[in-house]
Amino acid sequence: MTRAGRTEFFRRVSVLGLLILGLIQIGYDHYLYAILWIGVAICLYRYLPVVPAPQIALRYDKGASQTGPDWIGFVLSSFFVVAPIWAAIAEPNWGTIHPMSVVLWPMAVACSAFWIIGALYSSYWIVIRPDELVISSAFSCHAIPYKAMNKVKRYRRGVPSWLYLLAPFMMASGQYAGAGALLLARDRTGMEILLKDGRHVSIAGAGYDEEIIKILQVLDSKGVKLAAFFKKRLIKMDGAQI
Repeated sequence: MTRAGRTEFFRRVSVLGLLILGLIQIGYDHYLYAILWIGVAICLYRYLPVVPAPQIALRYDKGASQTGPDWIGFVLSSFFVVAPIWAAIAEPNWGTIHPMSVVLWPMAVACSAFWIIGALYSSYWIVIRPDELVISSAFSCHAIPYKAMNKVKRYRRGVPSWLYLLAPFMMASGQYAGAGALLLARDRTGMEILLKDGRHVSIAGAGYDEEIIKILQVLDSKGVKLAAFFKKRLIKMDGAQI
């Protein structure tokens, strides 16, 4: 894992832990402590130093790919963790943890996917150099020479259609968050660079439209074969500029 990846995952795990501590205090009517812990969580998220990317790096839109998913995940995960504790405080006969945790805690784990996505996107950047693309992610950083690229194609990936049939059964069993996430899931689209050695590098397109155009323009100028869909996009862009 890269230093940026470690920093971003540490930020999010710490924020989630502090939010959970703060929400637990609400169950005990300790509102001052709740505000304190939640405030520390917000400050940590906002002010913990990041590992800087190069100034010329192409990055994903922060609001759509990081801040939004992060706080959706924080709120849902922390609520599903704390709700059984609140219930146990209100009904001491159930013990320290209410049995509803059997249902809600797996939902909290599932909702962690949101802030994990934020961590992955926040530590991702691409730098265009004269002879290569440098791609850095949460887990690796590598340079890809243009001469090692074979072609670029479009990709579309999503949830298998048969999984949508499970949504009614998930709702009937109380898995509302999982069913909602399944129904709201959208196909991911972007570009895939196929290398001459058989490997491939995928670049998601959501929140990265202008950056992908810049990459495509460079690859086209370097003689890398582009899929017809991307060639049309470049021609359309050139026509709009004229």
